[in-house]
Amino acid sequence: MKNFAIKTILFFFCVVLYADVAKEQIKELSVRTGYAMAKDLKEYTQWYDLDAVIQGIQAYKNNENFSEFSSKESSERFWKIEYMLFNRQAQENLEKSENYLQTKKEEKGVQECCQGKLLVEVLKKGNGKACSDRPLMHLLLKILDGETLCDTRESEPKRYDLKSCIDGLAQGVERMCEGERRRLYIHPDMAYGKLGGITPNVVLIAEVELVDV
Repeated sequence: MKNFAIKTILFFFCVVLYADVAKEQIKELSVRTGYAMAKDLKEYTQWYDLDAVIQGIQAYKNNENFSEFSSKESSERFWKIEYMLFNRQAQENLEKSENYLQTKKEEKGVQECCQGKLLVEVLKKGNGKACSDRPLMHLLLKILDGETLCDTRESEPKRYDLKSCIDGLAQGVERMCEGERRRLYIHPDMAYGKLGGITPNVVLIAEVELVDV
């Protein structure tokens, strides 16, 4: 009888212990799930207000009545905000780009072309043949904030079809000679513009070296 009582006490002790362990595990998993949800929202789009999201969760927890959007209405509202914020960013970037080029063209050694939408800085003069339509070049291409889009300097130079390149690059390498190296500052109108698949309306900075015509 004594052994039975001891076993019974141990059984209930284990049940309570395992219940506490399960409770902690559930809590940990719930916290991590909430963290993952917030992270996913921010990675999907930057404008979500996480405090407001928490407010919505709290309202559900408190059984408050909330009118919900339909899937169609949610989608329409989402893309309306995305479009509005994209246009705002595009306009801000355009102003920043034009101010940058306006200041840059005043620097010594910078030549203005295409009504100020292309600036050329000769870093090293060449003495070989003139550039063709398909030159062999090294190219470093960056956007104004420093993000690199292309860099062949650590590998073999690449032959470019200038007819398929953005206008700023094609016109920027005109009249280059073999061995010449230039830095080009390209207005978005001569690059990828507003809808080119990268950050809208940003200046491109290209460093080109003509290896062979």
